[in-house]
Formats: sequence, C-alpha cells, structure tokens
Amino acid sequence: MRATGYSVHEVADEMFKTARPLRMEKERRDWKSYARRVAQYAFGAPGDIDIAQAKLTQEKILNFHHEAEKLEAARLTAKREKEAEQQWPVFCMR
Repeated sequence: MRATGYSVHEVADEMFKTARPLRMEKERRDWKSYARRVAQYAFGAPGDIDIAQAKLTQEKILNFHHEAEKLEAARLTAKREKEAEQQWPVFCMR
C-alpha cells in the first residue's frame, strides 16, 4: 500500500479494519498495536528494502490494484450472502 501512495495512517487503519475481523476468532492480540507495527514496518527501513527489491513498475502497481479490487468484491459478496442467510428464519419440522 505504501508503494501505491497510501499514508502510514491509511495503512494502519486498513490493517485494523481488515485483518482483525478475519482473524479475531483465531488470535487474541492488541489489533491496534499490530496495525501500527505493520505500518511502521512498511514505512521504515525494512519497507524501503522490500520496495527496492520488488522493482515496482506502473504495470505491477495497477495489477495490485486490480487484484485488490477483485478480492474486496468477493469478500463483500460473501459477507452479503452470509447476512442474507441469517435474515431468513429457519423452520424445523417435528
């Protein structure tokens, strides 16, 4: 996200909003602290090294955006389907 122009605060917010619900049942941790550490890594020296090694081009960045949009659309569709299933009452025959 850093390489595509997001700020450190946007990265931390997105990590908190996205990673926490996906893994909350499996892992107990301070998710705000985790999101801050991820953002600090991305915007620090290790992030500089990762970006340099990735040799990003405009095409790779656009591919990243395209894949991210597809994943987000699939996640939202699954969430809507789950919510729709929960709205319908389930009747049992005795």
